[in-house]
Amino acid sequence: MVLRLEWLFYIFLPLNLRNSSMDLVHYKNYSIINCNSLTSFNLLVDFLKQKQTDCPNIIINMLELDTDENIVISTLLPFYLNWEKRNKSFILVSNFRKQSVSDIISIKSVEEAIDFFHMEDLTRNI
Repeated sequence: MVLRLEWLFYIFLPLNLRNSSMDLVHYKNYSIINCNSLTSFNLLVDFLKQKQTDCPNIIINMLELDTDENIVISTLLPFYLNWEKRNKSFILVSNFRKQSVSDIISIKSVEEAIDFFHMEDLTRNI
C-alpha cells in the first residue's frame, strides 16, 4: 500500500507543479506568457515588476486562468499603461467581458493576438 501511494505521489506531483508555473516563450520580437493559475498570475506580476524599465513586447494568455477578472484587470492596468507609454505591446488573451477590459487590449485567441502584435509593430515602424 505504501509503495502504491508513493508511486502515485511521484506521478501526480510533477503535474501539479507544471500547472502552477508560468510558461514563458520568447520569440524574436515578442514573448508569450501562459498564465493558468493564481500562482502563475503572481509570478507574472513579479516578472512584470522586474521588466518595467526594459518592457519587452508581451502577449499574456489568460484563457485558462480561473480568477476574478476585475482583480486581474486592476492589477495589470498599471503595467499596461507603462508598456503603452514606452511604445511596446501589452496584449491580453482572455475571455473577460468587454466592460471589464475597456482600458486594456484584450483579444479572444493567441493567434489573433500574434496577428494584432504584428500589425502594431508595422504601425510603429512606419
